[in-house]
Amino acid sequence: MSYCLYILESLLDGSYYVGSTQDLQSRVERHNEGRVKYTRAKRPWKIAYFEKHPDRSSAMKREYAVKSRKSKAYIDSLIRTSRSQSGKVTTSSPVVPAILKSYSMIAKMISSGYG
Repeated sequence: MSYCLYILESLLDGSYYVGSTQDLQSRVERHNEGRVKYTRAKRPWKIAYFEKHPDRSSAMKREYAVKSRKSKAYIDSLIRTSRSQSGKVTTSSPVVPAILKSYSMIAKMISSGYG
C-alpha cells in the first residue's frame, strides 16, 4: 500500500506541519480532533500539499528532506508550485481521498465569493 508525505497548514496562524502516513484522511482527522499533541494547539488544520510514495521508507526520507530544509519559504514554494501546476491542493496523486476533494470544493467556493 502507498504512503504519502503531507504538509498541513494551520488555519489559526498559518504555520505548517510536515508528516507522512499511510492513511491521509484518517491522519488529518486525528490532527483536527486534537489527538496529536504537537498540532493540538494550532487547530484547525487543512491539507496544503501532499505527495504519494510507493512505500513507507521513501515517504519518510522525503519527510526528513523537507524538514531538514528548516525553511518556511521552501514549503511555501512547494505549495505554490503544486497549485500552479494542477490548480488543486495535490501534486501527483491519481487517487484523491474524499477529504481532499472537500477541501478543494471549499476553496473554490471561497475564491468565487460563495459562503
